[in-house]
Amino acid sequence: RTLAWFQVKNFRSKEIALETIGGNLKVEPEKITLSNGRLIPPNGSIRVSGDYRPRSSTYTIHINGKNLRVEDFLKDQMEGTGRFKGMFQGNLKTALQAQEKEESVTLSHVASGLSGKLSLELTNGGIRILPGLDALLTLLNSTSTDTTQKKGINYDTLGGVFKIWKGRAVTDNFELKGSQVDLATLAAVNLVSGKLNGEVKVMPMQLVDSIVKAVPLLENILTGGGKEGVIETYFKLGGTLEKPKLTLLEGKTLFGKPTSILEELSNTPGEN
Repeated sequence: RTLAWFQVKNFRSKEIALETIGGNLKVEPEKITLSNGRLIPPNGSIRVSGDYRPRSSTYTIHINGKNLRVEDFLKDQMEGTGRFKGMFQGNLKTALQAQEKEESVTLSHVASGLSGKLSLELTNGGIRILPGLDALLTLLNSTSTDTTQKKGINYDTLGGVFKIWKGRAVTDNFELKGSQVDLATLAAVNLVSGKLNGEVKVMPMQLVDSIVKAVPLLENILTGGGKEGVIETYFKLGGTLEKPKLTLLEGKTLFGKPTSILEELSNTPGEN
């Protein structure tokens, strides 16, 4: 059995920069264990622990990031403050087979045996570059009236929980809330093929705000009073992680619910 403490200072790669990488390693014939692992980016910290069993090529990882800045990892793509927590387990058999064939190891090789759970919470930021973002903005015609804001979508909160089973991730509560749009997603993604399948619900908040300012009486009708709002727009999510595809779902738009609008108006108290 071998016990060792390791530490690397000022790690740099093309994508990220870490001030410190360190942890305790215990090496045994049947298992390699990492405890008190830590990754220190320019902002915040990431704690890591886990183990790897060489004979079965299986692993378990626990990871917890706090007080992070998204732009430290996705420069010029996203901004915001964030935290995440996850537990993953799986095997590296497919990745090792690719390595033996002198092939490049990609996410699909690692993801094929991956299971676990990841929760993500980001606040006070923006998405500047993201596959499918321009298509969504074009479909919604949602651009900020504040000329000082950068291109993209700003958010107050962004996050959700992803459950992963044998390379397939699903979420039923991934949401973005902001001054431009509120967005909710029910989605499944095959992490091996990258294929996406799901539905995106969007409420353009700038449109709602402008209508409510003009006619305050319509606020509960347009927002659904905390339930499903009549001004929500639905999109079918397809394509791949690299090239998402959004298709407008007919019948689930403002013009698809005239009856409910009339019923709500008829029940609205007014002067006789």
